[in-house]
Amino acid sequence: MYIFGAPKEATEKKIDTLAALDLGWLYLSVFALKNLAWFINAQQVQCRSEANIGAPDQYVYRVVGQTETPIVLMESDGALGRWNRAQRALQNLNENMAPLTAYAVLAAFVVPKAAFMCTITYGCCRVMYTRGYVNSSLNGTVKSGRFAGFLLQQTALAALEGVILISGVNFFGRPGA
Repeated sequence: MYIFGAPKEATEKKIDTLAALDLGWLYLSVFALKNLAWFINAQQVQCRSEANIGAPDQYVYRVVGQTETPIVLMESDGALGRWNRAQRALQNLNENMAPLTAYAVLAAFVVPKAAFMCTITYGCCRVMYTRGYVNSSLNGTVKSGRFAGFLLQQTALAALEGVILISGVNFFGRPGA
């Protein structure tokens, strides 16, 4: 018995195949992506506690405008606003996780170490984005508080995307294409 009851010899043979194909970085990239969500969610949980918002409530709203045409907006001030921004940052991550994971997997097959570094960079920048967003205030810095993290994460994502595009284009003209 080796990993979760699998025979050691069979498991070692498969891990040797991963090593021969240089795919260990791919496995680490996917592991890192899963744990990225944990870091972002931890920020949201902390802010949820500070705002005294129980699950399953997802956002706090306030009504603004004239009584004839009220507008409902997410609360943006104080602990409630911080929690709304933390919750929104987590949802932003969820909205981007599927394509990010696909990019990481596809790029890691071609350039495993570089894809792993891009994935880790994306994750660190996403945490930076979340912290900047959550800690920004209503005085016009809500967008700029997350801007640096956003730009850096997009650079890492663009690098993964570039590997995929270059790999796909270079596929043509090869045997079997």
